[in-house]
Amino acid sequence: MHKNQFLSNYIIKQFDVKKFKKMIVAFLSIVDNFQHIIDKDEYYIKYTANYEVRVGGNKKPTNSKVESFIIKKYDTEDKKEQLLLKYKNAFNCLNEIERKVFVATFLENKTNLDLCDELVTYDQKINSIRKSAIVRFCLKLGFERFVDYF
Repeated sequence: MHKNQFLSNYIIKQFDVKKFKKMIVAFLSIVDNFQHIIDKDEYYIKYTANYEVRVGGNKKPTNSKVESFIIKKYDTEDKKEQLLLKYKNAFNCLNEIERKVFVATFLENKTNLDLCDELVTYDQKINSIRKSAIVRFCLKLGFERFVDYF
């Protein structure tokens, strides 16, 4: 691995990684919902009196007003596809090891112990890779502008 393959601690410490992590979880939920809507999985969207979106069908509803706002903003299939493309571009900006850790963390819910075994490395290195992936992913999507609202 090259020394500058991951973001430095100096760069990472300039961002609220915990909030970024929450934003990623919400964003991935939205991406998943949009993918199902685009794939026509017998979906219906209902807006509640509290301005939240409820999604019926094969997928559970959104779980926050932030997600509801984003889903309402992306009201056409073209806009949804644009968001999915942004996700793809942000994911592809990660290097190979960051992608593995990102997928294991956010999509497969693996523990650090599982990752240490898979990647033959130590816990602190996994945390460093994860933080680098989180910050790089969020910066590519422009999340730093919205961190105060989350």
